[in-house]
Amino acid sequence: MALPAWNQLLGPLSAKIFLMMRRGPLNRVTGVAHELSVLRQFRLAYWPRLLADILLFRAMHFVRLPREDTARTVQMRDGTWLTYRLNRGDIQAIREVWLDEVYLPPPEATGLHQVVDLGANIGFTSLYLSRQLNAPHLIAVEPDPANVSILRRNLEQNDMRAIVIDAAAGDFDGWASVRRERASNLGQLDAGGDVSVRVVSMASVNDRLPDQAGRTLLKIDIEGGEEQLFTGDLSWLQRFDCLLAELHPGRANLDRITGVIEASGLRFRPAGRGGTTSCWVRAGASGAGGVDPTTGRNDPTPALGPWAPSMKQAIKRAVLPAPGPRRLPTGIGHGLRMRVDFQRQTRTYLGLYEIELNRHLRRILRPGVTAFDIGVQHGYDSLVIAKHTGARVAAFECDPTCITGMRENFALNPSVADLIEPVPAMVGTGEGYLGLDDWAYNGGFVPDFIKLDIDGGEVDALRSAERILSERHPPLIVEVHSLQLERECGEILIGHGYCPTIVSQRAVLPDWRPSQHNRWLVA
Repeated sequence: MALPAWNQLLGPLSAKIFLMMRRGPLNRVTGVAHELSVLRQFRLAYWPRLLADILLFRAMHFVRLPREDTARTVQMRDGTWLTYRLNRGDIQAIREVWLDEVYLPPPEATGLHQVVDLGANIGFTSLYLSRQLNAPHLIAVEPDPANVSILRRNLEQNDMRAIVIDAAAGDFDGWASVRRERASNLGQLDAGGDVSVRVVSMASVNDRLPDQAGRTLLKIDIEGGEEQLFTGDLSWLQRFDCLLAELHPGRANLDRITGVIEASGLRFRPAGRGGTTSCWVRAGASGAGGVDPTTGRNDPTPALGPWAPSMKQAIKRAVLPAPGPRRLPTGIGHGLRMRVDFQRQTRTYLGLYEIELNRHLRRILRPGVTAFDIGVQHGYDSLVIAKHTGARVAAFECDPTCITGMRENFALNPSVADLIEPVPAMVGTGEGYLGLDDWAYNGGFVPDFIKLDIDGGEVDALRSAERILSERHPPLIVEVHSLQLERECGEILIGHGYCPTIVSQRAVLPDWRPSQHNRWLVA
């Protein structure tokens, strides 16, 4: 069978495994399905090796396998060669860097000609960022001798010219101890460590930068060492135009570090497709090359052809049941009843609609959490929120057709219908709009959670909730429909003390969206 056909089969297979999911031990099955989808990025000949290693990676939760540090090499479809070990840290790095893309730079981070990678591990992020940005200069800093050996191999076999500094990054030049862990990506500076390594200051790293290197990106993932790194003379920060960092709560004072970073003139920007990576960009850090500034994607999805939508609708009409009330059989809305039109809502029925948000919703929607659902459409999210929290939900919607539909769906669920208060209004700050602060503090209630999806009106809605955001500081999920709106919403949230994370659409069976840029800010 040809490679494209195998790639197309993998998505539905992962989806079927998702449908098997129930809360509890079977969540591991979901994780495996997610990890298996990375196979699409590799040449078919290497699928058996990767498949076996991903399954062994899961087994390492419970047992120590022999020869965990044995190196193996695979090739991606774009020609990139990756060497890794049968080691939990290495395999996790494949998922985080190449599948989850946690280090995807923001659209503003273009025109960057130099990458400095602190905590380069075995080089995956160095390769990824250099290719994303078409950066001709790379400095990779890594203290663990075993990691450095694989790092050099990955750079050499991909013809990547780089300066490799086998040292830990710190606030001084000298020597220190590193405590190594079983997972290759968790080693850290520790006075009681088992390996003595060289330490280099950022001033020394900057001395290795070419004089005419141009704009520079700094990536930091040093397992808590950022507390020491951001101590003392911090003038070195002025050399960098973009900073991607994985900060570690509990090991470092994040408020102090973020304050230091922003005092240097760098401004927070959402980055990555999820995960814990934070990003700061200096004003004017843009130019030719890098991530597509229009879509925010580095690999636009190829279209199937002009005939695909009409064929898809014809098949649906022929095989799908007629519209009507249905009980949702699976997913986060399992057990709810809704009127389902299978022409447009099959994914909702199967529990696949916006499943990217489910892990965030399950974390937020605890019993007793009150909520605003702004942009209700037909009421699915309001019902899900009420089902999980057992608390009040204000459902804001202005479209008369949607209002009728949501009321019908609420009536199909008498156990939660009394918890949901429909609010037929346009949310915003202008004349004829309803402000969220006005409604909350004048006869309504102040929410513990806000979900916002109003197709372009996100900024105005957030501005109408200044008091709620300042005083109650509820978690939010905001769907954004353009890069400009994403930036503006992010700036509002940052101004109120939030640290928003981008959640991008899934790669497997993504929902159809009318706009090119469609992501969520979770804050």
